Amino acid sequence: MKANYNHMNKIGLILLISWVSLLSYAQPFDHTPSSTIVYREINISETIRRHDPDLFVNIDIDDDGTNDLIFRIASEADNIFIGRVYASNEQANTKFLSGVGCSPTLFSAFVNKSGQKFIEQSAEDWNGSVQGAGETQVIIANNFCTDEPNFLNKDFSYLGVQFEKDGNIHYAWLLIKIYNIKDVTDYMSIEVKSLAYETVASQGIQAGDDGNPVVSSIEIQGAGGISEITEDYGTLQMEANLLPIEAQGRLIHWTLSDYDLATINIAGELTALSNGTVRVYATIDDINQKTDYADITISNQKIHLEALNVLVKGGGEFKIDTDYGTLEFDVEFIPENADNSFKSITWEQSNNASNNQFIYGAIGGTTGIVQAINDADGLATNTTFTAQSSDPNGTSKDFSVVISNQTKRIARLELVIIGELPPEINQDKGMLQLRSNDYPSYGEPIFWKVDNPSLASVTPDVTNSSIAFLNALNDGTVNVICYWEDPSVSGRIVSDTLSVLISNQIPTAIDELLNEQKAILFPNPANSNSTVFINTKKRIQRANFRTISGKFVASVPVSDQTLQLTDIKKGTYLVTLHLSNNTYFTKLLYVE
Repeated sequence: MKANYNHMNKIGLILLISWVSLLSYAQPFDHTPSSTIVYREINISETIRRHDPDLFVNIDIDDDGTNDLIFRIASEADNIFIGRVYASNEQANTKFLSGVGCSPTLFSAFVNKSGQKFIEQSAEDWNGSVQGAGETQVIIANNFCTDEPNFLNKDFSYLGVQFEKDGNIHYAWLLIKIYNIKDVTDYMSIEVKSLAYETVASQGIQAGDDGNPVVSSIEIQGAGGISEITEDYGTLQMEANLLPIEAQGRLIHWTLSDYDLATINIAGELTALSNGTVRVYATIDDINQKTDYADITISNQKIHLEALNVLVKGGGEFKIDTDYGTLEFDVEFIPENADNSFKSITWEQSNNASNNQFIYGAIGGTTGIVQAINDADGLATNTTFTAQSSDPNGTSKDFSVVISNQTKRIARLELVIIGELPPEINQDKGMLQLRSNDYPSYGEPIFWKVDNPSLASVTPDVTNSSIAFLNALNDGTVNVICYWEDPSVSGRIVSDTLSVLISNQIPTAIDELLNEQKAILFPNPANSNSTVFINTKKRIQRANFRTISGKFVASVPVSDQTLQLTDIKKGTYLVTLHLSNNTYFTKLLYVE
């Protein structure tokens, strides 16, 4: 089965198929399961509006790439709701369905029970009465009348379909309802739950027949025979015993007598809401429609929240128009006597979390504070937040704050490793290249540091402070910090931290590390194939050249504190100057 949706600017409803009849739920009858019937769940729900552009719903019943059934809006005379029958987009001889003015739209519902086939119906003309095979007509939809805009076909009904496949006639059914939307003018809804069709031509199929064994009886109870829920918001799995045994796989529809007392999901899990006794119904979705029920007693339920209201503390509007201003909120609980354990509030940001504002509030408190940070480059920014209760039913409230007149400032930093490498260095004197992403980005200078200089050093790129190089020194875990100091707000520092595991390092003396800044390379930038001098009190033995990404290029011997840049191409290099006692200095060198 395939379904797709389109729109047309029309007024009534047209069903495009070869033969169509509407069938109410059939009565029980002797039934032999057939392997020549294919059943499918569809679950289509579409709303059509009169005068709206193009809407039609195509259904490929037998999944062969051809649309066998088409629902769409048609344009006819004023106040007349009319449908025609078509075959493969060409008008067929049979017509059905009529209504004049505000008269209800009628479909004939019938089955040839002896042959278990659908029989055609016809109408004398478009404004005449619908005639069929003697079964009672059922109202499935009201026409567009302002004095009767209510639901008419509240329950699903069977729609019989005769369609052509490979030159042969096949029969099918759809479980469908078509109705006006209550208290809304000019809107109509189409819902299709399931279908089944015969694979052998002209064999015949009865409404609801899906080829599986029909259920003759059903008995339900709570799992293990339990008939009560005594824990707050507790659950009970409902179970159904079906006969014959071969019918155990049948789909069960679970419903309740009172949804204020409990809820139940499609798997039959019952969740308690309030004290009382709820009746659980189980109905089998086959032609026999067997039903059973069980009464479940619910006790010890707390009073749960039904809703929240978020209010500006002290009154006022939901806006912040002062730079770096704040707005504080209170929460109103509905009902007021809901259990206190459900009144803990977690404040969350629903959108723009990375770029603009943040919200903070004590978890378990009932007051939140929005701290303005940015707006949309001088434009008022509507930012959404959520007050989330601790009630297990998920009660929450979304609210928006308009923020304006803010200074451009960084909201947050994100420290990442370039190349998506793991946060570790396992080679002696290895290196990681880091980047600080700032949100929003205004080109502000970023600063770097490590929490333990004996384990590693961090050096920012001289041309881009958002890039830095972490150089391993000794084994251990070091925290690298990137940070930005807000010049417009005293004491406000935005930062992010990355933990890096360092291993396999040859120990290096701390006192030598602290003299790194005393090694100077000049000239810098230097020309390719030229001489570079090293100004330091330490005796350098060799210099290892790496690219910015850490790739090894060459090891160059040092003589009389000079480097010969033989075969060193243009580029930016990390030059590691090694001393005789296994200490080193790392410097940036630009070769032109």
